[in-house]
Amino acid sequence: MHNEYHSRPSRGWQYGLILLALAAFIGLNMRGVWGTSGDFAHHYALVARIWELFGLPIVSEKPLGEMNFYPPASHVLGAVAAHFLHSPLLGMHLVSLLALFALWVAVCFMLLSLPRKNGMLSTLLLPALTALCWWLDLVLHGRELTADFFYAQLVAQAMLMCVACSILWLERQHSRRLLLQLLTFGLAWACVYVHLLASLQLLAFATLLFMVDALQVWRSRQRALRRAAFTLLLAGLCAWAISRNYYFIGMQRISSNNGQLELTHLNSVGMIGAYAAAACGIAAFFLWQWLRLDDSRRKAMLLWKYWACYGMAIASLCLLQLLVLQFGQGSEYAVKKYIFSLHMVQLVNAILLLGWLAQCVAPRLMQDQAMRGGNWHHYLLPSAGVLLCLWLVMPLQKIYQMSDLYEAEQAVMNLRVSGVPYSPAKASYVTEIRQAPPMVNYMLSLGLLHSPRDDIAASILQQRPIRDFSAVNTLVTTADSQIDRSFPCRRNQVGGKYVVLDGRCIMQALRQSQGIYDFTDRLSIAECQIDGLSEIEAFGRWTERNHVRIRCPLPELPGGRKAERVELDITAFLEKTITQQRVQVSLNGAEPAEYVIDRNMPTRMLSFSLKNVSGSMVDFRLTLPDAKSPKELGLGDDPRILGVSVRQLAFK
Repeated sequence: MHNEYHSRPSRGWQYGLILLALAAFIGLNMRGVWGTSGDFAHHYALVARIWELFGLPIVSEKPLGEMNFYPPASHVLGAVAAHFLHSPLLGMHLVSLLALFALWVAVCFMLLSLPRKNGMLSTLLLPALTALCWWLDLVLHGRELTADFFYAQLVAQAMLMCVACSILWLERQHSRRLLLQLLTFGLAWACVYVHLLASLQLLAFATLLFMVDALQVWRSRQRALRRAAFTLLLAGLCAWAISRNYYFIGMQRISSNNGQLELTHLNSVGMIGAYAAAACGIAAFFLWQWLRLDDSRRKAMLLWKYWACYGMAIASLCLLQLLVLQFGQGSEYAVKKYIFSLHMVQLVNAILLLGWLAQCVAPRLMQDQAMRGGNWHHYLLPSAGVLLCLWLVMPLQKIYQMSDLYEAEQAVMNLRVSGVPYSPAKASYVTEIRQAPPMVNYMLSLGLLHSPRDDIAASILQQRPIRDFSAVNTLVTTADSQIDRSFPCRRNQVGGKYVVLDGRCIMQALRQSQGIYDFTDRLSIAECQIDGLSEIEAFGRWTERNHVRIRCPLPELPGGRKAERVELDITAFLEKTITQQRVQVSLNGAEPAEYVIDRNMPTRMLSFSLKNVSGSMVDFRLTLPDAKSPKELGLGDDPRILGVSVRQLAFK
């Protein structure tokens, strides 16, 4: 029988084929993205902001929301890639594809660490059982990039799997245990800057792995206790460092939010708990089998120990999260996010079980005798197997074409420099980009124009009409979009395809078309002739004398209708010594009507019929006998004679 630790093929050929497979995977999947949720936009916003600043934001920013305290390492990688590609979108997408490929390559190389025939069988079973998972619609790693876009979680899981694969290789090379412990626990702490879930998984995996090493020498109790105590000391220090991390606290706040994660199977936390318990049982079985082997066979079957510890770590944390949920902490959403790792654990568990059964049923057939063709499977299986698995895991149909997204992103970036004026009090948004879904408009608004996550941004994401344009500085849209055709309010355009619309112009046109003159906006009342009102303030305009005149054109209502009445929205100036304000209103020379406004109802909507009004103008004359200045009342130096503030005229 040949040596279990047979020579491997030329690493150059192996790595060359892996790089060729990587180039093919990147080339095929850079053409589009699968993400459809608002999370895609939120991750993009953080990548874009880091790319702009070439560093993390110093203060909390409204467009980022919870991303202000989200672990940023994966977004930093996306921003670095964006620096070379000049596109945050391409940078984030490239990093996600590299992480996905690295994760599956690590799994494949771990399977190849088994003895020759067992390793070949395992790497052949990997795409075969992945195809079964695809048929059963089980979500494996990679599906994080589809509907719910768990970008940082995928990058962190790739890091975890690469660490496990590297530690396994180092142990096979007889590396010092202290080095492995310090490296693994150190990376578990570093992983919290990528994603908390993977950081805790790596911590649990490392603790179990090195506790098993202590169990191996249980006959020498003193030695076993020293190993166990040192492992627990490192695990405790690592757990303490993670718990004190700024991003640990932030992720705790996020995990309490019960989001939506719809699963075809195991859609209840109870079923996920049973599934995790089964995975833990299979992992314990393989650990027991590995401990029964002699020392020479243990090294050959080292993957049994590693995957058993990994599976027990994932399953135990899932069960612990489920237990915490029973006490009102966490959320069902946090439990469901373990499903990607659990399915991967069970996939490899099935492969290892089949390999173990083959050894039990046909031990001579599984002996590592010389095979025709030499080590061909070590050349081809990693690259071909990974490509096939990824082809099965990821949907063939991309939701959004990258060429369209990239064009829109670059256009908004150019317009941001040349056509979007800065306004400290108002925000700019992207809307109605041709052939782009609402998520893309929302993403570009947050990421490039730094729009706050307000009602306007929510309206864009949910494809609802924007109701309030008072907070809109500009809108970036496609030329001849519905909003561009509705309002002649262009400020600038690039190449004739994308235009910038002025928000105040839209508000004026919209309000006039709806029969509203807004006294908080100068453009809205530009055609009105006003005498006796002071400057615009947030709530309207104060009267500054006892007699006021307001003349405005009669607007045409939607559908060409003629207004039948007009409503004057006013609020009285009331103080300790002024308990009421009398307001005498005359419309177009008619006999004045008197209204008394007191503390019971300081804001009034005064309604007037327009049936007897002729001409194209409405002419209001207001007399305010009770108006006084704050200076006269001893309330300051304001000399204006305040009676009422006027907010709007509404024609109906």
